[in-house]
Amino acid sequence: MRSKRLPGRHLKILSAGRKSWSLTLCLAGTLSVILYLPPCNTLKGAQVFLIASFLCAASGMSFLVYRCTSAGRVGFLLIACSLGMFLGSAVPISRYLTVGYSGLPLERVSSFTGYLNKDSIPLKKGGYGYTLDLTEVSDSLGNTADARGRVILISSDGPPLFWGSRIEVNAPLSREEGSDISYIAFGSPLDDSLTGWKHPLYALRREWREKLVERASRLSPDSRALFKALFFGIQDELDIFESTSFRKAGCSHILALSGMHLGIISGLLLLVLHIFFRKSLAFLLSLGIVVVYIALVGLKPSLVRAAVMYALSGLCITANRKIDIFQILLCSFILLVLLSPGDIHTLSFQLPFLALPGIILLGKCRHF
Repeated sequence: MRSKRLPGRHLKILSAGRKSWSLTLCLAGTLSVILYLPPCNTLKGAQVFLIASFLCAASGMSFLVYRCTSAGRVGFLLIACSLGMFLGSAVPISRYLTVGYSGLPLERVSSFTGYLNKDSIPLKKGGYGYTLDLTEVSDSLGNTADARGRVILISSDGPPLFWGSRIEVNAPLSREEGSDISYIAFGSPLDDSLTGWKHPLYALRREWREKLVERASRLSPDSRALFKALFFGIQDELDIFESTSFRKAGCSHILALSGMHLGIISGLLLLVLHIFFRKSLAFLLSLGIVVVYIALVGLKPSLVRAAVMYALSGLCITANRKIDIFQILLCSFILLVLLSPGDIHTLSFQLPFLALPGIILLGKCRHF
């Protein structure tokens, strides 16, 4: 029996692949197997699956050449599996590439230098926690050497510092095994340790953020603490009564910046801008403001995920295409894993991708 000839085979094959749930299931299944089976979650296993992903992708592309719908679906399934294997292999490979390295023996290290890769986090018992990308280590004799890795610094009396700051710390390093963190240290940054920035844009970000926080401080005392918590994620100024009230009401999550906050902000921006501009321009302007907002408050996984989903949804709207929320969720998952493979092991990354499909499905149930 002859294969069915399709006049626009690429369009119809893409449409068939787009509507196929097998694509999503193959990708998620393959990725989960690779990530959580011990033999696969090693460097050698990742290298094998990385090679297999390219072979599988090549096989899938060869099936797409045929003018047959069934061959096109097989090709899409093979490409989906290859993408799952590629993403799964990227996680242990990225972990291997970020393994801590010190040019001096660890027991001789007395101070180190690095750049903050996020804003300092206030601790419940006082002080701040810092996450640094290590660049240099020194010993008590003045010898210095290059180093790399991620350091968690716990300080009981350190100052609040910002993303991109270059700081120096007089403290020994202890290796942290079994996590994406290479080292842990206890101490405080030196008073004159802020010796520069990773890039001038980080200094500009700090200046803008401090100006906005200062303007928010001019609000009435009853509202400024709550505004800072909801808009900037700064919860230091909330009193015990407010924090306890939110916790007893089961609404503590509202105080933590998440995709819900970004959804409200982007929706209001799009609604207002659409009054003055056409649809595509209003979306681009709102997306630019959202990107600036995320840069100011910090690259939290939930905010980045929501921003990527907003961008993909907006592109569908401007192109007059139907929005499929599951496809957008899958595409955002792929993009975020490619950008930062190590985040896939964190709860802040996993929970939104596990909770959102359930919320969507329950929302579509008419008898719920």
